Amino acid sequence: VVALIWVVFGAMIVKHTGRRRKFKIDDPESQSGAAAQGKKYKNRMSLWTWLVILGLCWGVWTAVTVVMGTPKIQGFFEDRLQEYTRLHMHNLRVAREVSHSLCPGLTLTMHTAKIDEWVNKLAEAQITQTEFQNEICGDNPLHVREIVQAHLDYVGREPEEEALKLLSTQVENGEKTLPEVIESVRTSPEAGEWAQRRQQDRIKIPTEHVHAFKDFEDVMKMARGGELNENRADLVEALKLLEAQVEGQKAKGDDKGAAETIKNFFDANAGVKKHFKAARKADSLLDPPDE
Repeated sequence: VVALIWVVFGAMIVKHTGRRRKFKIDDPESQSGAAAQGKKYKNRMSLWTWLVILGLCWGVWTAVTVVMGTPKIQGFFEDRLQEYTRLHMHNLRVAREVSHSLCPGLTLTMHTAKIDEWVNKLAEAQITQTEFQNEICGDNPLHVREIVQAHLDYVGREPEEEALKLLSTQVENGEKTLPEVIESVRTSPEAGEWAQRRQQDRIKIPTEHVHAFKDFEDVMKMARGGELNENRADLVEALKLLEAQVEGQKAKGDDKGAAETIKNFFDANAGVKKHFKAARKADSLLDPPDE
């Protein structure tokens, strides 16, 4: 409301409460430009302007508070709220009855938040009864899927059939909650071993040779595409071809071309220097070391 008032009456408010200046004295052309022509500034906002704005805010807030606090208007909104609450609770109660009839063997101790969410969806007609049944207690119920997913996330495999049945039964009987089961999987010794194996796999450099280079141009093509970093054996083979190419250019007396070939190769693949160090250490590529 205050913004609307300002849009409509803002210019008039500033006109009567703003500061006035006769000339554009701070204009770069104050001596010969607009100031010399006697043009005036528009009134600028002053302390009185801000006081008027604050007064508008206070007046609008007071008016809204007084109007909304009248018994008639307040009673209207309270009636609507009570009606909505009563209707919502009725729908929620019916939805719970329906959910128990759809899934009679499911206990609320497993995943109360998930069941409440889907019961609310059922109460608000966002889903059908079939969707509710399939999600919560179908052939592959929710808690079973979450136990399976926990095994995939933390131990890298699906649980054994007997273990899955045992854990599902514990959750269904209320012996353990679903978060407790997931936490037990996450902190199991097997989960720790699998995490270590994953870390080792991430830092392990592949040694299997997967590409046969046709010529040095093929090497440069892979280097420009960044593909040499994927396999150390390919990188070793590429370095051998690079060495042969450089030796051939040197034999022809083209030392400048040989240096340019080396520079182009390393520029094409920024990560090759790092991998070359590892390859030299692992395989003693340069034996004896060659400048």
